[in-house]
Amino acid sequence: MVLLNADELMARHGAFRALVRGHRVDGLLIQSGFAADSHGLQEVARSVPSVVFNADRTPGLRTVRLDDTTAATMATKQLLELGHRRIAFVGAEGTSSDRRFRGYLDALDDAGIAAVPMIAGGWDAGSARAGIERYFAAGGRATGLVVVTSTSALGVHAGVIAAGPSLPGDVSVVSIHDTWFTEHLNPPLTVLELPLAEIGQRAVDLLIEQIASPTEGAVVLEEPAPRLIERGSTSAPRETGA
Repeated sequence: MVLLNADELMARHGAFRALVRGHRVDGLLIQSGFAADSHGLQEVARSVPSVVFNADRTPGLRTVRLDDTTAATMATKQLLELGHRRIAFVGAEGTSSDRRFRGYLDALDDAGIAAVPMIAGGWDAGSARAGIERYFAAGGRATGLVVVTSTSALGVHAGVIAAGPSLPGDVSVVSIHDTWFTEHLNPPLTVLELPLAEIGQRAVDLLIEQIASPTEGAVVLEEPAPRLIERGSTSAPRETGA
């Protein structure tokens, strides 16, 4: 097993040719942070048997991903069930965020509630904190926030408190994805836990199949489903129907 940074590999054409085209690896499991064709991933994936993780269906590629849309729908419904009606999505660039934003929209549409424009937060804590502070400084009035991932939610958590609202008294936060620090925040973060161990195993199984018999296609891991873990960052809004 060899761990590589795809961007660095593509920038070093000699290393790319030696490793990928020199028959030094049997297969590649490629982590796609954004679109499946970004950063030359299609060229890499078509040069050696590969599975592209975290990508949508792409012609010529074998892809596998989590059920992001369902996770975001569940997160949004949790806030709706608590009584929130002004719910915003803190997102980022890329297809994973797009799928999660779609789940947020689906839940609000089913409830007959209007969505609001996505808050640009990014994938890291610093940019997410800056984005949420700008939102409240500009008069944002959401009482519930669905955040694209836990690292972003770390910044959102800090940004809400820095901007002045109490958490969860004034603003409730739900994150998609759980990690080690979420239960240690004050208040601890409510999350939708994703089946990361299972998706990792499935991706490796698919790669072994791909090495034996290359094919294209897409797998979305629907079982086990995302799991809600309720913690202290969510509560009913102060005013019923807020």
